[in-house]
Amino acid sequence: MQDQGVPQGSVLSVTLFNIHMSNILHHLLPSVRGMLYVDGLQVSCQGSDMRLIERQLQTTVNRLVKWCDQNVDTRYLLPRAAVSIFAENSLVTPSVPSTNTFTFGLWLCSVRFCSYICIKTTGHNTSLCSKNLLSLSGAFRTSPVASLYVVCHQPPLELRRRQSSANYFIRAMSVPYHPLKPFALAIGLNRLYESRSFNIKTFSERAKAVLNDAHLNNINIQENNILAFPPWDIQIFNYYNPFSGYHKADTADVIYQQLFSFHRSKYSKYLPVYTDGSKVVGHVGCGVVFNNTILSFSLHNSMSVFSAELPAILIALQHILISNHRHFCVYTDSMSALESLHFLIERRHPTVIEILILLRKLERKGSHTIFSWVPGHVGILGNEQADTAARSMSDHMQRPVCYQDLKTSAQIYIHRVWQETWDQQILNKLHNIHPSTSHWAALPVRRHDVRLTRLRIGHIRFTHRHLLLVQFSKLTPIIQSKPLMRSHAPAIPLVPATDFHAHHHQLRSKTKPILKQDRGLTD
Repeated sequence: MQDQGVPQGSVLSVTLFNIHMSNILHHLLPSVRGMLYVDGLQVSCQGSDMRLIERQLQTTVNRLVKWCDQNVDTRYLLPRAAVSIFAENSLVTPSVPSTNTFTFGLWLCSVRFCSYICIKTTGHNTSLCSKNLLSLSGAFRTSPVASLYVVCHQPPLELRRRQSSANYFIRAMSVPYHPLKPFALAIGLNRLYESRSFNIKTFSERAKAVLNDAHLNNINIQENNILAFPPWDIQIFNYYNPFSGYHKADTADVIYQQLFSFHRSKYSKYLPVYTDGSKVVGHVGCGVVFNNTILSFSLHNSMSVFSAELPAILIALQHILISNHRHFCVYTDSMSALESLHFLIERRHPTVIEILILLRKLERKGSHTIFSWVPGHVGILGNEQADTAARSMSDHMQRPVCYQDLKTSAQIYIHRVWQETWDQQILNKLHNIHPSTSHWAALPVRRHDVRLTRLRIGHIRFTHRHLLLVQFSKLTPIIQSKPLMRSHAPAIPLVPATDFHAHHHQLRSKTKPILKQDRGLTD
């Protein structure tokens, strides 16, 4: 490369070398195939006559040697050349000569070389996660792992792996023509896996098992067609907000009613349509008020309020499509639904795509449909009727569920399993003062937060110094005879416990309230 004008070691030297070496493939015979990888060249020829193959390869080698003499240095080519013969029948061929070559870098001749690159054992990941949690929380290495998960509000790795598997499987089922969709394990293979528990099932079967435990199996997942609209032909959506500038907290209901009456007088030729969605414990539904007709539908319990508002708008547009009237105004109290239709993002709701497609059909039909936001529960008659219809127990609507709602349900199930596991830690000190796995706010000062965390866990320097420094415990026999993980107070004194017997009973009732307060030790 120095002769070509580029010094060796330059950024362009490797690229120019590859470009220069690619010309060698043009000197091969038509019957000879070749593959070039940087400075490694492989040529091959296929045929039934060995003499013809030898002649073709020899001619090719002569051409290559001639090209190399004119373009590159051939002093290091001959020791690295080798010949391999592959045949269907057993042939008496000379053994392939082996030469000692120098390989740059580290080379291990073991088939377990991949273990040095990427260790995928769960034990290593668990140990690494525990070390990271210790660094984040500031707790001692003698702290129970279950307490570290609760303090840092991180589920165990096993539960997180199950949640990640379920999330990916749910997302894959929402993609049209995904390779995982048609894959299903045969009945015979399923029985084989059940009889041999040491065999690991396929990914889809493991994810289905998680969804089955969460009671999310046999659910039709809604497909997300991201190619419904090309970037240059996106449906433009706008909506009205006649109540902008008014806050519901400091505005009377009568003012909202007057503003709505003025808006209706301005768009009197537009037929009003009211939609609403509702989600309560054990019930998800949507309601539509269309031309003095009240429609009510029940949806899957995994759907969110946002996912219940969008089907209501879709049902209203479906009735508008078959109506003879040409002007409609759709009123909804869900600002998030209107904004999702106005601002198209990459992870948009699948029902949003259906609504935009239906709006395009209405536009081609000649129907003019506008949207407007109305505040909920302020005495607007149509909105109150739609809200009552959404809350009522009506016929179930067979509609697929969005993958985002199923992810939320799977996350709730994982946290419920984590809570059940944490409830079994009855001898854990942290469980006595924090029986829930909910998030615990950290103190703004790192030093104070670390001290409070160690006290909550129950592993402090006074009680576990002998374990940290590998020394003999100085605790009295009276204290050692009792379980160390029973309370936060009795393990602290390092002098005879009889001298502090009265103080111990006095401080026992004051320990929990102090440790439960987030800012109890900031002074």
